[in-house]
Amino acid sequence: MVESVIHRLFGQLNDVPKEAIIAERHAERIAECQLSLATAKASFQACTAEVLEYESEVIKVIRGESKLNPDLLNKLYEEAKARSAESERTVRAMEEKIRDGERIKKSLSERFDAMKNWADMYDGCDKEAKKMILSCIMKTVRVKRGYEIEIDLAVDCKQLGVAHPGALQSD
Repeated sequence: MVESVIHRLFGQLNDVPKEAIIAERHAERIAECQLSLATAKASFQACTAEVLEYESEVIKVIRGESKLNPDLLNKLYEEAKARSAESERTVRAMEEKIRDGERIKKSLSERFDAMKNWADMYDGCDKEAKKMILSCIMKTVRVKRGYEIEIDLAVDCKQLGVAHPGALQSD
């Protein structure tokens, strides 16, 4: 039963155009990063504005125009500065991820090629080599009543453009 699932998975893999899948997954990753970047930038701007407000209040405290407790103001100011610095680090990390898009594309391509190679050599392998390939592809296989099996894959089928075999019944 497991072999029939693997053959279906490998069959789907052979039907998928590599470059189209890689380009689509790469575009999805970049879009996710850009969304995270926009959120991080908004957070950074809000934190920076808060820091500026506290700085202007500090000037009022120095002039004796503010009724805020200087210790409380200092605490709030330091917390706002820390949040601002963290937001800035997040913005830079997201910008780096977007710039690192070619690495992401290369990684997807390598995973696709590895699966394709396993698909091409699977039927010609001895039992031990098949076990090694299966251990790289599958995390767990559970057999339930009525020989229903559930397979948890170690690879992300969506990234490779194939359907997950899911829970299957014996034929």
